[in-house]
Amino acid sequence: MATHTSEDSVYEQTQLEHEQLRERIKFLHQRIDARPASPDEIVKLLRELRDALMAHFRGEECDGFFDQIVTRAPQLSRQAQKLTHEHVVFLEQVDSLIQLAERSAGEPLCPPELAAQFHDFSKLLMHHESEENGMLQSAYQDDLGTKD
Repeated sequence: MATHTSEDSVYEQTQLEHEQLRERIKFLHQRIDARPASPDEIVKLLRELRDALMAHFRGEECDGFFDQIVTRAPQLSRQAQKLTHEHVVFLEQVDSLIQLAERSAGEPLCPPELAAQFHDFSKLLMHHESEENGMLQSAYQDDLGTKD
């Protein structure tokens, strides 16, 4: 997430990034569920997802996303801390998925446990992103409700 000066742009940029992450997850699900799904392709896509997550999380943690939310709504500081901690967990989980896919490199099919673990991972990640969206709405709801 790039640094933005406008509160509206922080809100809009975050919403856009969350949508882009949903699209990546959806595409990965389609590729993992494809028959045959190439483990080599899945490794590449998972690495791209990890890179995107790292950039996204760094933006939220360092470029003011959480700072602006907590400044506007101090009651959300505990939730912001919890979500920041989850970022580390998600990166560890995607690393585990990459390792599992790498162990299958050269095989014609992805192992079934990869699909199951990716499903669990993506479900938790989407819940996390939904919580962040909820924080955005809570912090910005007064201003957003007055826009034409």
